[in-house]
Amino acid sequence: MGDRIIRFAFDGEISAMIGVNNGISQGSPVSPIMFLIFIQHVLGALKQTNEIVILSYADDFAMVTESLYARTNGIRL
Repeated sequence: MGDRIIRFAFDGEISAMIGVNNGISQGSPVSPIMFLIFIQHVLGALKQTNEIVILSYADDFAMVTESLYARTNGIRL
């Protein structure tokens, strides 16, 4: 995990190379495991309410709620 570099590209502009000294590389087999360890307390807390439904797969999740009002949905999420 050492000697990694990245660069950003946005709207036709490309940045200079930047050294990265922490984090897990995208595609690493450790990534989904670390994500689940990190997020488990959030998902556990959200399971205790029936106003929010959690959809998850591997290292991704979505929160879904519904009501008649967008403001209510925003507050819940």
